[in-house]
Amino acid sequence: ILTEAAMDSETGGLSYAVLGIGVNVCDPKEGFPAELADIAAEDIPFYCPDGGVTASGGECMLQSEFLAALFRECKHRGIRTAIDTAGDVPFEHFLPLLDCTDLFLYDIKCLSSERHRAFTGVGNERILQNLCRLFESGAAVHIRIPLIPECNGTEEEMLAIRDFLRPYRPKEITLLPYHTLGYGKYRRLGLAPPSFTVPSEAEVAALRKLFAQ
Repeated sequence: ILTEAAMDSETGGLSYAVLGIGVNVCDPKEGFPAELADIAAEDIPFYCPDGGVTASGGECMLQSEFLAALFRECKHRGIRTAIDTAGDVPFEHFLPLLDCTDLFLYDIKCLSSERHRAFTGVGNERILQNLCRLFESGAAVHIRIPLIPECNGTEEEMLAIRDFLRPYRPKEITLLPYHTLGYGKYRRLGLAPPSFTVPSEAEVAALRKLFAQ
């Protein structure tokens, strides 16, 4: 079972939750197995009006042709489709998915390429270029910003992201505050967890308000 949720820092309530069965898939040499769409269709009675199938990863866009075949089968069955991506792939990987994807969940970590490289190991030029082309294609895009005080949790960085996005009017922008729910996994593996700071509710609320200005 895969679970994702976000809290509203202003009300303290649950903003949204995603619950679903996870299926790990490798692109088989013999081609797309149509029964995957049948597995997804079994859960149709449980989907809310905007629910459906979300592909994530890793980076699911590395298997874009396979994913397009799955999504076309889903669309034939009336199942909505979404992709969760960091966007750091050649834009050609997006092309077969534009006509069969209802929503792209797209991460922006930093607008500064230098800062992005410092914390992720790669620049963000291709990520931002792909995002612009995705917007220009008419795709529905939900922007998600992982909020980590040491990385991007400043008013300057949030304003830069806001101003970059403003001409494109994304479907939604969500701040995802850093949390420590995964620390137990680090310890079980004998690893030290990251030493990042969990932002306070007040800090998250103040940064969220910048996007409403």
